Amino acid sequence: MLLVSSLDGIGTWLGDDANGRAVLVRTHLDELPTLADRDRIRERADVARMVRHPSIAGFVELIDLPTRVALVVAQPGGTPSAICGLPR
Repeated sequence: MLLVSSLDGIGTWLGDDANGRAVLVRTHLDELPTLADRDRIRERADVARMVRHPSIAGFVELIDLPTRVALVVAQPGGTPSAICGLPR
């Protein structure tokens, strides 16, 4: 996975899921999530579940474990390799 942004303790990675679909993963940068991290990511997941538009990343799943909370959304526009201009 490729880290594409980080802000306020939350990072966004670009990669492929198990099916080869391009996804963005937003999760906390610290080893364990804080309560604020959990709240922010859960709130973004609630919004992502409601939005339906071909140009906006669609909700895939919310991973909510004691040691990790992450929002996974589909990346519009193709594979991470194509998006970054890298060979696959």
